[in-house]
Amino acid sequence: MPNIDVPSNLIRFMFGQTYEYLPQDYELTDEDVMAIFLIEDSTENCTLVDMGDFYNKKHHLTCLLSGDKFLNDDVISVYIHCIREQANNDKKVKYENPFLSDMLKAAGVNGVNEDKDNFITKIVKNYLDHELTYEYLPQDYELTDEDVMAIFLIEDSTENCTLVDMGDFYNKKHHLTCLLSGDKFLNDDVISVYIHCIREQANNDKKVKYENPFLSDMLKAAGVNGVNEDKDNFITKIVKNYLDHELIFIPINMKDKHWYLAVVNTEKQQIQVLDSMCMTFNRVDLANTLQGLQYHLNIIGRQQDLPSHKWGDLNVIKWPIIEQLKERIQEDRKIWVQSSMPHFISLSLKQLQTILKKDEPLESECLNMAIHKFMYEKIEMIHETKEAISNHCLYLQFWILIPVRHARSFIVLVVDQESQTLYVLDPNPLMPEYKNNPNMRYTRKLITICDHFNKAMRKACPGTRWNEDINLWRQVIVNNPVYNRMVTS
Repeated sequence: MPNIDVPSNLIRFMFGQTYEYLPQDYELTDEDVMAIFLIEDSTENCTLVDMGDFYNKKHHLTCLLSGDKFLNDDVISVYIHCIREQANNDKKVKYENPFLSDMLKAAGVNGVNEDKDNFITKIVKNYLDHELTYEYLPQDYELTDEDVMAIFLIEDSTENCTLVDMGDFYNKKHHLTCLLSGDKFLNDDVISVYIHCIREQANNDKKVKYENPFLSDMLKAAGVNGVNEDKDNFITKIVKNYLDHELIFIPINMKDKHWYLAVVNTEKQQIQVLDSMCMTFNRVDLANTLQGLQYHLNIIGRQQDLPSHKWGDLNVIKWPIIEQLKERIQEDRKIWVQSSMPHFISLSLKQLQTILKKDEPLESECLNMAIHKFMYEKIEMIHETKEAISNHCLYLQFWILIPVRHARSFIVLVVDQESQTLYVLDPNPLMPEYKNNPNMRYTRKLITICDHFNKAMRKACPGTRWNEDINLWRQVIVNNPVYNRMVTS
């Protein structure tokens, strides 16, 4: 049997009394209630939390009493300080506070004066004493030796060769090839074997019933077509066994595109949905499955030999459906267009569709891909005509067009070396706050771009005309760039 690692928090959910990884409504403790009263009854400038370097007064803490207020830096700083204290100031980890974070962000925009004695540099220097690991960030999965061997085994086997045999469930090569491609649907046979592995590792715990996709599909069909009560139905007998369990795990399939899990929680009388993509807008398959389950439970409820159970209510169709995951942990990102030079860019169908939507901002990667293609064709043309390229084709250019993300749209900065002019092409309407000084909306962005441009040119094209400081060039704002493609400048 393959070794399938089940996360410990999922095991606690399946077998323990608490569902630690599922979001639950928080119940206030007596200490919480006292803290609320203390905040509400204190004067505005009363110091309620004092931790040496960090403190909170009433006006800092009122954000905790309202879901509409922003959780400010002062509260976050104290909370981080508490975490640091609980960690006993572990030397492996550096817990930075929001104030320093904001200063680093500002330095990224405005730069840092290297000649000036800077206390932030001294703080950053201390980072070198710590090991910075980001275990909570999603990482690309690295294939193990066992994974590589499994891939070779699948690829080299004959179509009907049985590669996985678990008694009631087995997988042949044509079942498992879906695991080798991101474009193929994860079929019922593979899901069934995986569920069987989880059941085996759980030692067949009686609290949980792990249903397989075949029975799930039959319940869904029953929800659409109904159930013949006069006919001896083996599915009704299977559903009758659900009464011996507290949690029923039912895999739900969305039209051969996506799987998610529905948990019939009999103790809480809820249908808990765990969907890695949080596709809350489409639960037709779940509704039909629950309706089919209800039809069979209705038949069981009318039988005289109804076994004793702890369900309390057999009317599951009226139980609330609770979406347990609030944020996606999986993206539906099938790659449609891909480029690897000069650096990797991939575009999904959703990203490409933004090109056709005039009312929505263009995805930056779509624009980057277009620039890649344009520059690649230009370089190829230069190669074919045997024109010299030294370091970069910019040597041959008098104009450089730089697309810039600005206010949920794009503007184009045109660097005209011949006339020493910076043109800003902006099709967006002028916002009211800039009516008295229209150019002010570009000032900070232009300073940053020009600074980086100058540094890049000094490194890429030393000793050329591009080494001049473009900050000192004339600036022209064009608010009505030509849209007609037949018109050339």
